Amino acid sequence: KNLIERIRKMQAEKPDLQILDLGCGYNLYKKHLDNVTGVDPYIESVDYLCRVEDFEPPQKYDIVICFGPMNWYTFDLQVRNMKKIKECLADTGVCYWSHVHNYYKVYQEDAVRAHTWKAGTLEDAFRNNAFYFYDRQWKYNQYFNWTEEALETISGFCGLSTGEMQYDDCGCYRPPMWRLFCELRHKEI
Repeated sequence: KNLIERIRKMQAEKPDLQILDLGCGYNLYKKHLDNVTGVDPYIESVDYLCRVEDFEPPQKYDIVICFGPMNWYTFDLQVRNMKKIKECLADTGVCYWSHVHNYYKVYQEDAVRAHTWKAGTLEDAFRNNAFYFYDRQWKYNQYFNWTEEALETISGFCGLSTGEMQYDDCGCYRPPMWRLFCELRHKEI
């Protein structure tokens, strides 16, 4: 709701603002905002039926919404997906990015948030993702544990900078799982 209100204010100032929703699911933002293009690999009613890394953007977008689809897949696909965000983002655009990152809480009940890693290298990011989920076709799939350090390292490698990072308890699971929220922009050169 807060994001919709924020974007509506932006659209009031710039009515032709172009919005891309990567991993849009049922394309719910399209019901509340103008000029929304939805991309999803599973829902046939979207604008582009494909995975994030396979999307060929017809234009640059002022706003990219990426809430959730990058928790899945292997490490190399995470890097490709982050590069795709950069490719889709207009020069002065912003990506609103959010992902649940606390599946480790199941195994670390005393943890405040989740297992984290601090070294800040791509190799460390590769070693610190979990891999015990199945996709809709029951194929073995990896779950990537996004932390502040993972987001800063991978987005930085791809030419994006992170803004302030915030958390909330998504209230969906027990034990609690935290969502990480951040704004991504092109790195200043």
